[in-house]
Amino acid sequence: MIYPPRDNARRKKKRLVSVGILLGLLVIIILVNVFAPQFFAPVTHLTGLPFLKSRLAATGALSGSWQILSSKRSLIADNRQLQERTILFEALEAERTSLKVENETLRGLLGRSPTSRPIILAQILSKPGFSPYDTLILDAGESDGITVGSLVLINNTLVVGEIVTVTNHTSNALLYSTPEHKTEVFVGPQSLQAVAIGKGGGNFEIRVPRNTEFKQGDEVRLARFPDSVFGSITEVSGAAADTFDRVLFRSLVDIAHIRFVTIEKQP
Repeated sequence: MIYPPRDNARRKKKRLVSVGILLGLLVIIILVNVFAPQFFAPVTHLTGLPFLKSRLAATGALSGSWQILSSKRSLIADNRQLQERTILFEALEAERTSLKVENETLRGLLGRSPTSRPIILAQILSKPGFSPYDTLILDAGESDGITVGSLVLINNTLVVGEIVTVTNHTSNALLYSTPEHKTEVFVGPQSLQAVAIGKGGGNFEIRVPRNTEFKQGDEVRLARFPDSVFGSITEVSGAAADTFDRVLFRSLVDIAHIRFVTIEKQP
């Protein structure tokens, strides 16, 4: 015959005792809650208070963090709007200033002329680099009284070319600096008469007798309009064996920065 080990019997006995104790405690708790429900309230309050405080603290911290984050986002959005408004106002102010300057310039152009002939204000539609070399395409044409041979002026004082072709609403101006184009000029303080040959881009070349006393900065004037400065000398050069000196001069205006011209109507 085989007998069960004594250890198993002891374990069963301990389990029964533990179960009995737990059942007893459970019965006591139920009875206390039924007949004295406020008995465990202080204990529950004391034991649960730390957890409640921790929960409230965590909730408050999260709420505070969210408010700070929301406030930062609002400030960033407001700052972005202010920057955009500032840029818009600056652009509007720049445009207003530009229009004011342009208006004053146009009034000045229409108020002065080197001749008594009527003039037409024209806007440049295309410049050298986008139009054929050293030519201008203008927004005034035959319907405005423009004819071939009409003079083209900058700032209404400086003649820079002539109209060579005309359509009903546009015209094409040939600049005097067009390569190989010849223009009669007066050079230097002595007003030496010479022929200026265009070299493109507002540049010209003159051949003058050797040892003529010209220097950099001397004025060059158109023979047709001797009272108006046409350009200034940039270089004088020549070899000892040459009969003539080579004089280079440049127009006083840069067409690349000009928007309007005036055209002198022919009689």
